[in-house]
Amino acid sequence: STVNRYVYLLSAIFSQAIEEEIVSQNPCARINDEPEKERERYLTTDEQDRMLKVMVGDLDYIRAPFEVSLHTGLRKNVELLKLKVGHLNFTSRPMFFPIHGGNVEIPPNWLIVVSGKRGKYRLVPMNSVARPILYRIAAERSPDAFVFDKDANGINEYWIDKGFEDACNTARVTFGTVKPGGIIWHDIRRTFATRLRAHGVHEYDIQDLLG
Repeated sequence: STVNRYVYLLSAIFSQAIEEEIVSQNPCARINDEPEKERERYLTTDEQDRMLKVMVGDLDYIRAPFEVSLHTGLRKNVELLKLKVGHLNFTSRPMFFPIHGGNVEIPPNWLIVVSGKRGKYRLVPMNSVARPILYRIAAERSPDAFVFDKDANGINEYWIDKGFEDACNTARVTFGTVKPGGIIWHDIRRTFATRLRAHGVHEYDIQDLLG
């Protein structure tokens, strides 16, 4: 119907606003609609495999931020692109990071998000996939250097968005907010949360990890 089309378009606008981290919720999600539109979008294992296979050659640069996001749940703009080498603890001992006039203990093989949503910090573990990727990128770089940097590895907001869209199209994964079943970068966070639930992680722990 005409009403459903308007609701769908408005929902797409809010989904884009979530991707740009302007808002945190989509009020249209409360409206009863078709099942496809009600469900939260996340990457299936098959889609992930197809996308990783095409992240070679000209698209090789998008693989690292994609996999790090998939295994940490970091928000793109305020967390992933603000992550610095000094926020990562690759050692076997706790590391103390100065913040808010005190020191926060970062456990071995964890990272700190210094300023997440509403300016709050949180700690996130680096698993067996994220750690070696971040270690390789951070090797021999200054603690003040951004992990993902246009000059160092060709990564900024524009190239993440472009690379992700190109990878989706090449892997034949529906991209965007205006197509039914379309996926956007923010859905990587949903994928991270969905897989934690599938492995029996408590909802409160998931909330802590996602911030």
